[in-house]
Amino acid sequence: MATIYDVAKESGFSVATVSKVFNRYSGVNDKTREKVLITARRIGYVPIQSAQTLVTKKSWLIGVIFKEDLNQGLIHPHFGGVLETFKLEMEKSGYDIIFINRNFSNQNMRYLEHCRYRNVDGALLASSTLPQEEALAIHHAGIKCVSVEKNYPKIPTVISTNHEGTMNALKYLYSLGHRRIGILNSPIGSLAGYERFEAYKMFLKKYNLPYDPNIVSICDTYTDEEGLIKAKELVNKSKNNLPTAIFAGYDKIAIILQSYLISIGISIPNDISIIGFDDIEIASISTPTLTTLRQYRAEIGRKAADLMKRQLNNEKIDTSEIFRIPTELIIRESTCRARIIERI
Repeated sequence: MATIYDVAKESGFSVATVSKVFNRYSGVNDKTREKVLITARRIGYVPIQSAQTLVTKKSWLIGVIFKEDLNQGLIHPHFGGVLETFKLEMEKSGYDIIFINRNFSNQNMRYLEHCRYRNVDGALLASSTLPQEEALAIHHAGIKCVSVEKNYPKIPTVISTNHEGTMNALKYLYSLGHRRIGILNSPIGSLAGYERFEAYKMFLKKYNLPYDPNIVSICDTYTDEEGLIKAKELVNKSKNNLPTAIFAGYDKIAIILQSYLISIGISIPNDISIIGFDDIEIASISTPTLTTLRQYRAEIGRKAADLMKRQLNNEKIDTSEIFRIPTELIIRESTCRARIIERI
């Protein structure tokens, strides 16, 4: 097995320089670093993680606490893009990603216990259901944290401009002549759901439109079954005076709503315009294609990685700040001008 001394001999650098490269010390120029790494690969040298940890006092591991209601895992249309970019960006700085859960070696443990067991340097919080006390326990243990779903005190958060995006969507519907605009919203227990619903209420107030509970329906979970139940609930409550447009809190529920309305003979968008939030892949191939707010998931992941690396490098950042990634309105076939402009 090749050793660090073999790498030094073959590359022409001192053992001390080679050691600095593998232990990720600053002060080594890029050409030297590249030559050492190429030499190591050529002769088959693999640094021992435990030795690196002893030298650098770091594990070079980032834990990801990931839990979402749909149980779709890494193929989740939103989180998949965020996590993939975060992973790639952290790997550029030499970090490996591991997933942290409550079940480990047939034991039920708290997230902090698992983080300590794995000796992670940082933790990405990607869960809307992670209790605040558990998140803060990880933070207070000295583990660097970034959240991409829920806001916690003293932990930087990266999310989309939920409020601004929702307002832009509703203003667009208003510009099309819609005055009776309903909402089928995601759970308001999540930060995104809460902010989007608050924006809806603010929009009504700003444009002097009444709040009508008959055209408001809020999901308790993100499951498809719950989405269909709440879609039917909204239609049944307003069947004598349907809205001319509906804002859906996320794309999946928008498409469920769209399919249900079509199944009962309501034309989209001629009878009711629908607008979603996310711009997941299926939004561009649904029938009709879905007008929606695009979230830039790669940018969320990239910003989260940047904040993580800055903390790991002991750079000072405002850990209480929510870093917002702009959304973009994508206009497709599910919206059109209102046939009747109601006088309210």
